[in-house]
Amino acid sequence: MDLHKIFQHKVLLILVLFLLIVPLFMWCFWLISPHKNLNMVTVDKTSMTQEGLERKSLYWILHYKKYTNFGNLPSLKDGHYGFLPRDCDNYAIRDLGNLDEQEIENLADVNNLMFVLDTYGVYKSNWFKDFNLPARDNLIYGGLNQGDLDLIDAMHRRNKTVILEFNSIVPPTSSNIRRKIENKYNFEWTGWQGRFVTSLDTNDTQLSPHLIELYKKRHTGSWPFHNSGIVLINKNNDMVVLETGRTLARPSPIIETGKYGRKVYDLPKKIHYPFWFNIVKSDTSNRTVANFKIYPTHTGRCLLVKYGIPRSFPAIIQNTRPPYFYYMAGDFSDNPAKNMVTSHFKGITLFRKSFYGEDNISSRKSFL
Repeated sequence: MDLHKIFQHKVLLILVLFLLIVPLFMWCFWLISPHKNLNMVTVDKTSMTQEGLERKSLYWILHYKKYTNFGNLPSLKDGHYGFLPRDCDNYAIRDLGNLDEQEIENLADVNNLMFVLDTYGVYKSNWFKDFNLPARDNLIYGGLNQGDLDLIDAMHRRNKTVILEFNSIVPPTSSNIRRKIENKYNFEWTGWQGRFVTSLDTNDTQLSPHLIELYKKRHTGSWPFHNSGIVLINKNNDMVVLETGRTLARPSPIIETGKYGRKVYDLPKKIHYPFWFNIVKSDTSNRTVANFKIYPTHTGRCLLVKYGIPRSFPAIIQNTRPPYFYYMAGDFSDNPAKNMVTSHFKGITLFRKSFYGEDNISSRKSFL
């Protein structure tokens, strides 16, 4: 065997040993790292499977950091309030609205954090695949209710942290519940929400047919879009479609983080955002940790001005003093790519750039 082949075999052997030994050490370091007891209430009213898509990113972080609920790592299956999928189209609902006042107070006493992940809900047309009704007419369960608000209030009185994400304050949450939350935490939904899509072509789009038909009804049956873009819709069903190359100079919204967010939370200065978001405004009692920014062309700017839609708006807001409250205006926790097994390897986040392309603006893997 010549020297070249011997060298190749040695390199291959070293590579195999590296791939076997390094993960083993990472797992061992995770095992011996100390647990940190957090105790939190999570609310998820949308997950359609027991794998808990809406909770995966959050629970990945909790497992990786070894944050425990009363001594145990949180479970994706049943460790939350909201919609609980079972086998064979069966489900259970574990709702805070079913608790009495004392039970709510007890929950607030023993937990340090309340995280509302998703309240869009589950609809018969999605859960029962052959159920043929418009989505908004067949809600099984969803939206924040008085029970959720009671726990938010109880946590607030105890100076404990509350985090709401994306669609918590939009329908099917009632306007009455929404206004109470907005008044308590000094921010407001403008009535607009939007989504980036990689293709606006009707033959290859992530948009629901309902949204396309809604636009056509208001624009003489026309849907003249084909490229990637951003679709914006408000509570009155007004729609604005920004298409890359025509009304958009840059395809997706960009999340831009200021010095505070980069220093305190180690957030990237800029990152593409590829999914749903809503447009809120906040007063000076809150700190805007990061902003969404849309980059339209001149024609696109005129379209946004016509509908009163800002080009820059909060992505994350935070109270500046206790009791701490955070509102995340994007659907950050919804991430289909997260594998819970990888959360048990200490230091794996150092390799995160190897798992996704940062230039792939349609990828949600970067939100961890």
